[in-house]
Amino acid sequence: MFYTSLEDDVVTELLRISDQPRSIAPDGLIGDRKFARLYEHSQRVAEGKLLQLHRTTRSYHTMTDQHRQAILDTRERLLTEPDALDDYLQQVFTDTPDRAGAWSAQRRCLAMEVVLYQLDRAWTDHLNHLAAVREGIHLRVLGRQNPLDEFNRIAGGSFRSLGSDTLAAVRRVLDNAPDDATALGDLGLRRPSSTWTYMVTDNPFGSEADRVVAYLGNFIRGGRPPSITYT
Repeated sequence: MFYTSLEDDVVTELLRISDQPRSIAPDGLIGDRKFARLYEHSQRVAEGKLLQLHRTTRSYHTMTDQHRQAILDTRERLLTEPDALDDYLQQVFTDTPDRAGAWSAQRRCLAMEVVLYQLDRAWTDHLNHLAAVREGIHLRVLGRQNPLDEFNRIAGGSFRSLGSDTLAAVRRVLDNAPDDATALGDLGLRRPSSTWTYMVTDNPFGSEADRVVAYLGNFIRGGRPPSITYT
């Protein structure tokens, strides 16, 4: 058993009740079976909408999760594999691949910090870009495009450029790093921090048929929720 009321948001946001229940106990308990079925229907509709929100959110997170895992794998190799930093720096200094081999241990530690910093910065920029795309991706449906497909296409292109952008940023910082620099602070760098908010529905307008039906329904009802007539 659970308790609810005629003013419950689950009911008022989804249905408009035309009449009052026939059977109400002195303590306020509604014993009308038709109203019980009405509440059950409202609950199912609410659960369906919530499930769709979760499904949509998960669909958009799938590619982002893959990108996140790729970044984490790169960071893990840099932090745990002895030759990972040398391999990475060879990609940074393609014209002088042995350049980092002559560096002191202190310089190599600084290089590691710079690489990790630039990876984190690039990842932050990537998420920031995807957040901006996500805010307006639902408008693609007006151009007869699939919002999820378009989001994945844009996200994939953004992530493909992340690697080369990071390599270029690492080289730019290390080329200009003073000989006596020992930490990121000496290079004027600070680690980024961000909070992300995502829109959870990619097609709030519905299909063309949905929009036509919704328009006609709202016109007939005068903008009120669907009516349940009690007989």
